[in-house]
Amino acid sequence: MPAIQCATPYAGSWSAYLAGYSAAHTDELYQDVSLPIDKMANLSFWLRVTSQEADTAPYDKLELTIEK
Repeated sequence: MPAIQCATPYAGSWSAYLAGYSAAHTDELYQDVSLPIDKMANLSFWLRVTSQEADTAPYDKLELTIEK
């Protein structure tokens, strides 16, 4: 059984399971959002990283890009 149940999101209606291939690779996930130009906005997300590596080397990496 995977560490994250894709059918059970942290909040809301959707979740994503990335990786799980036992080999180096890159997964990508994106979401388009529209923000009002004249108001402040907060973007937030919840991230859960689990690993089967036995050592403490940082194999998992998150890169976040916000574009205009």
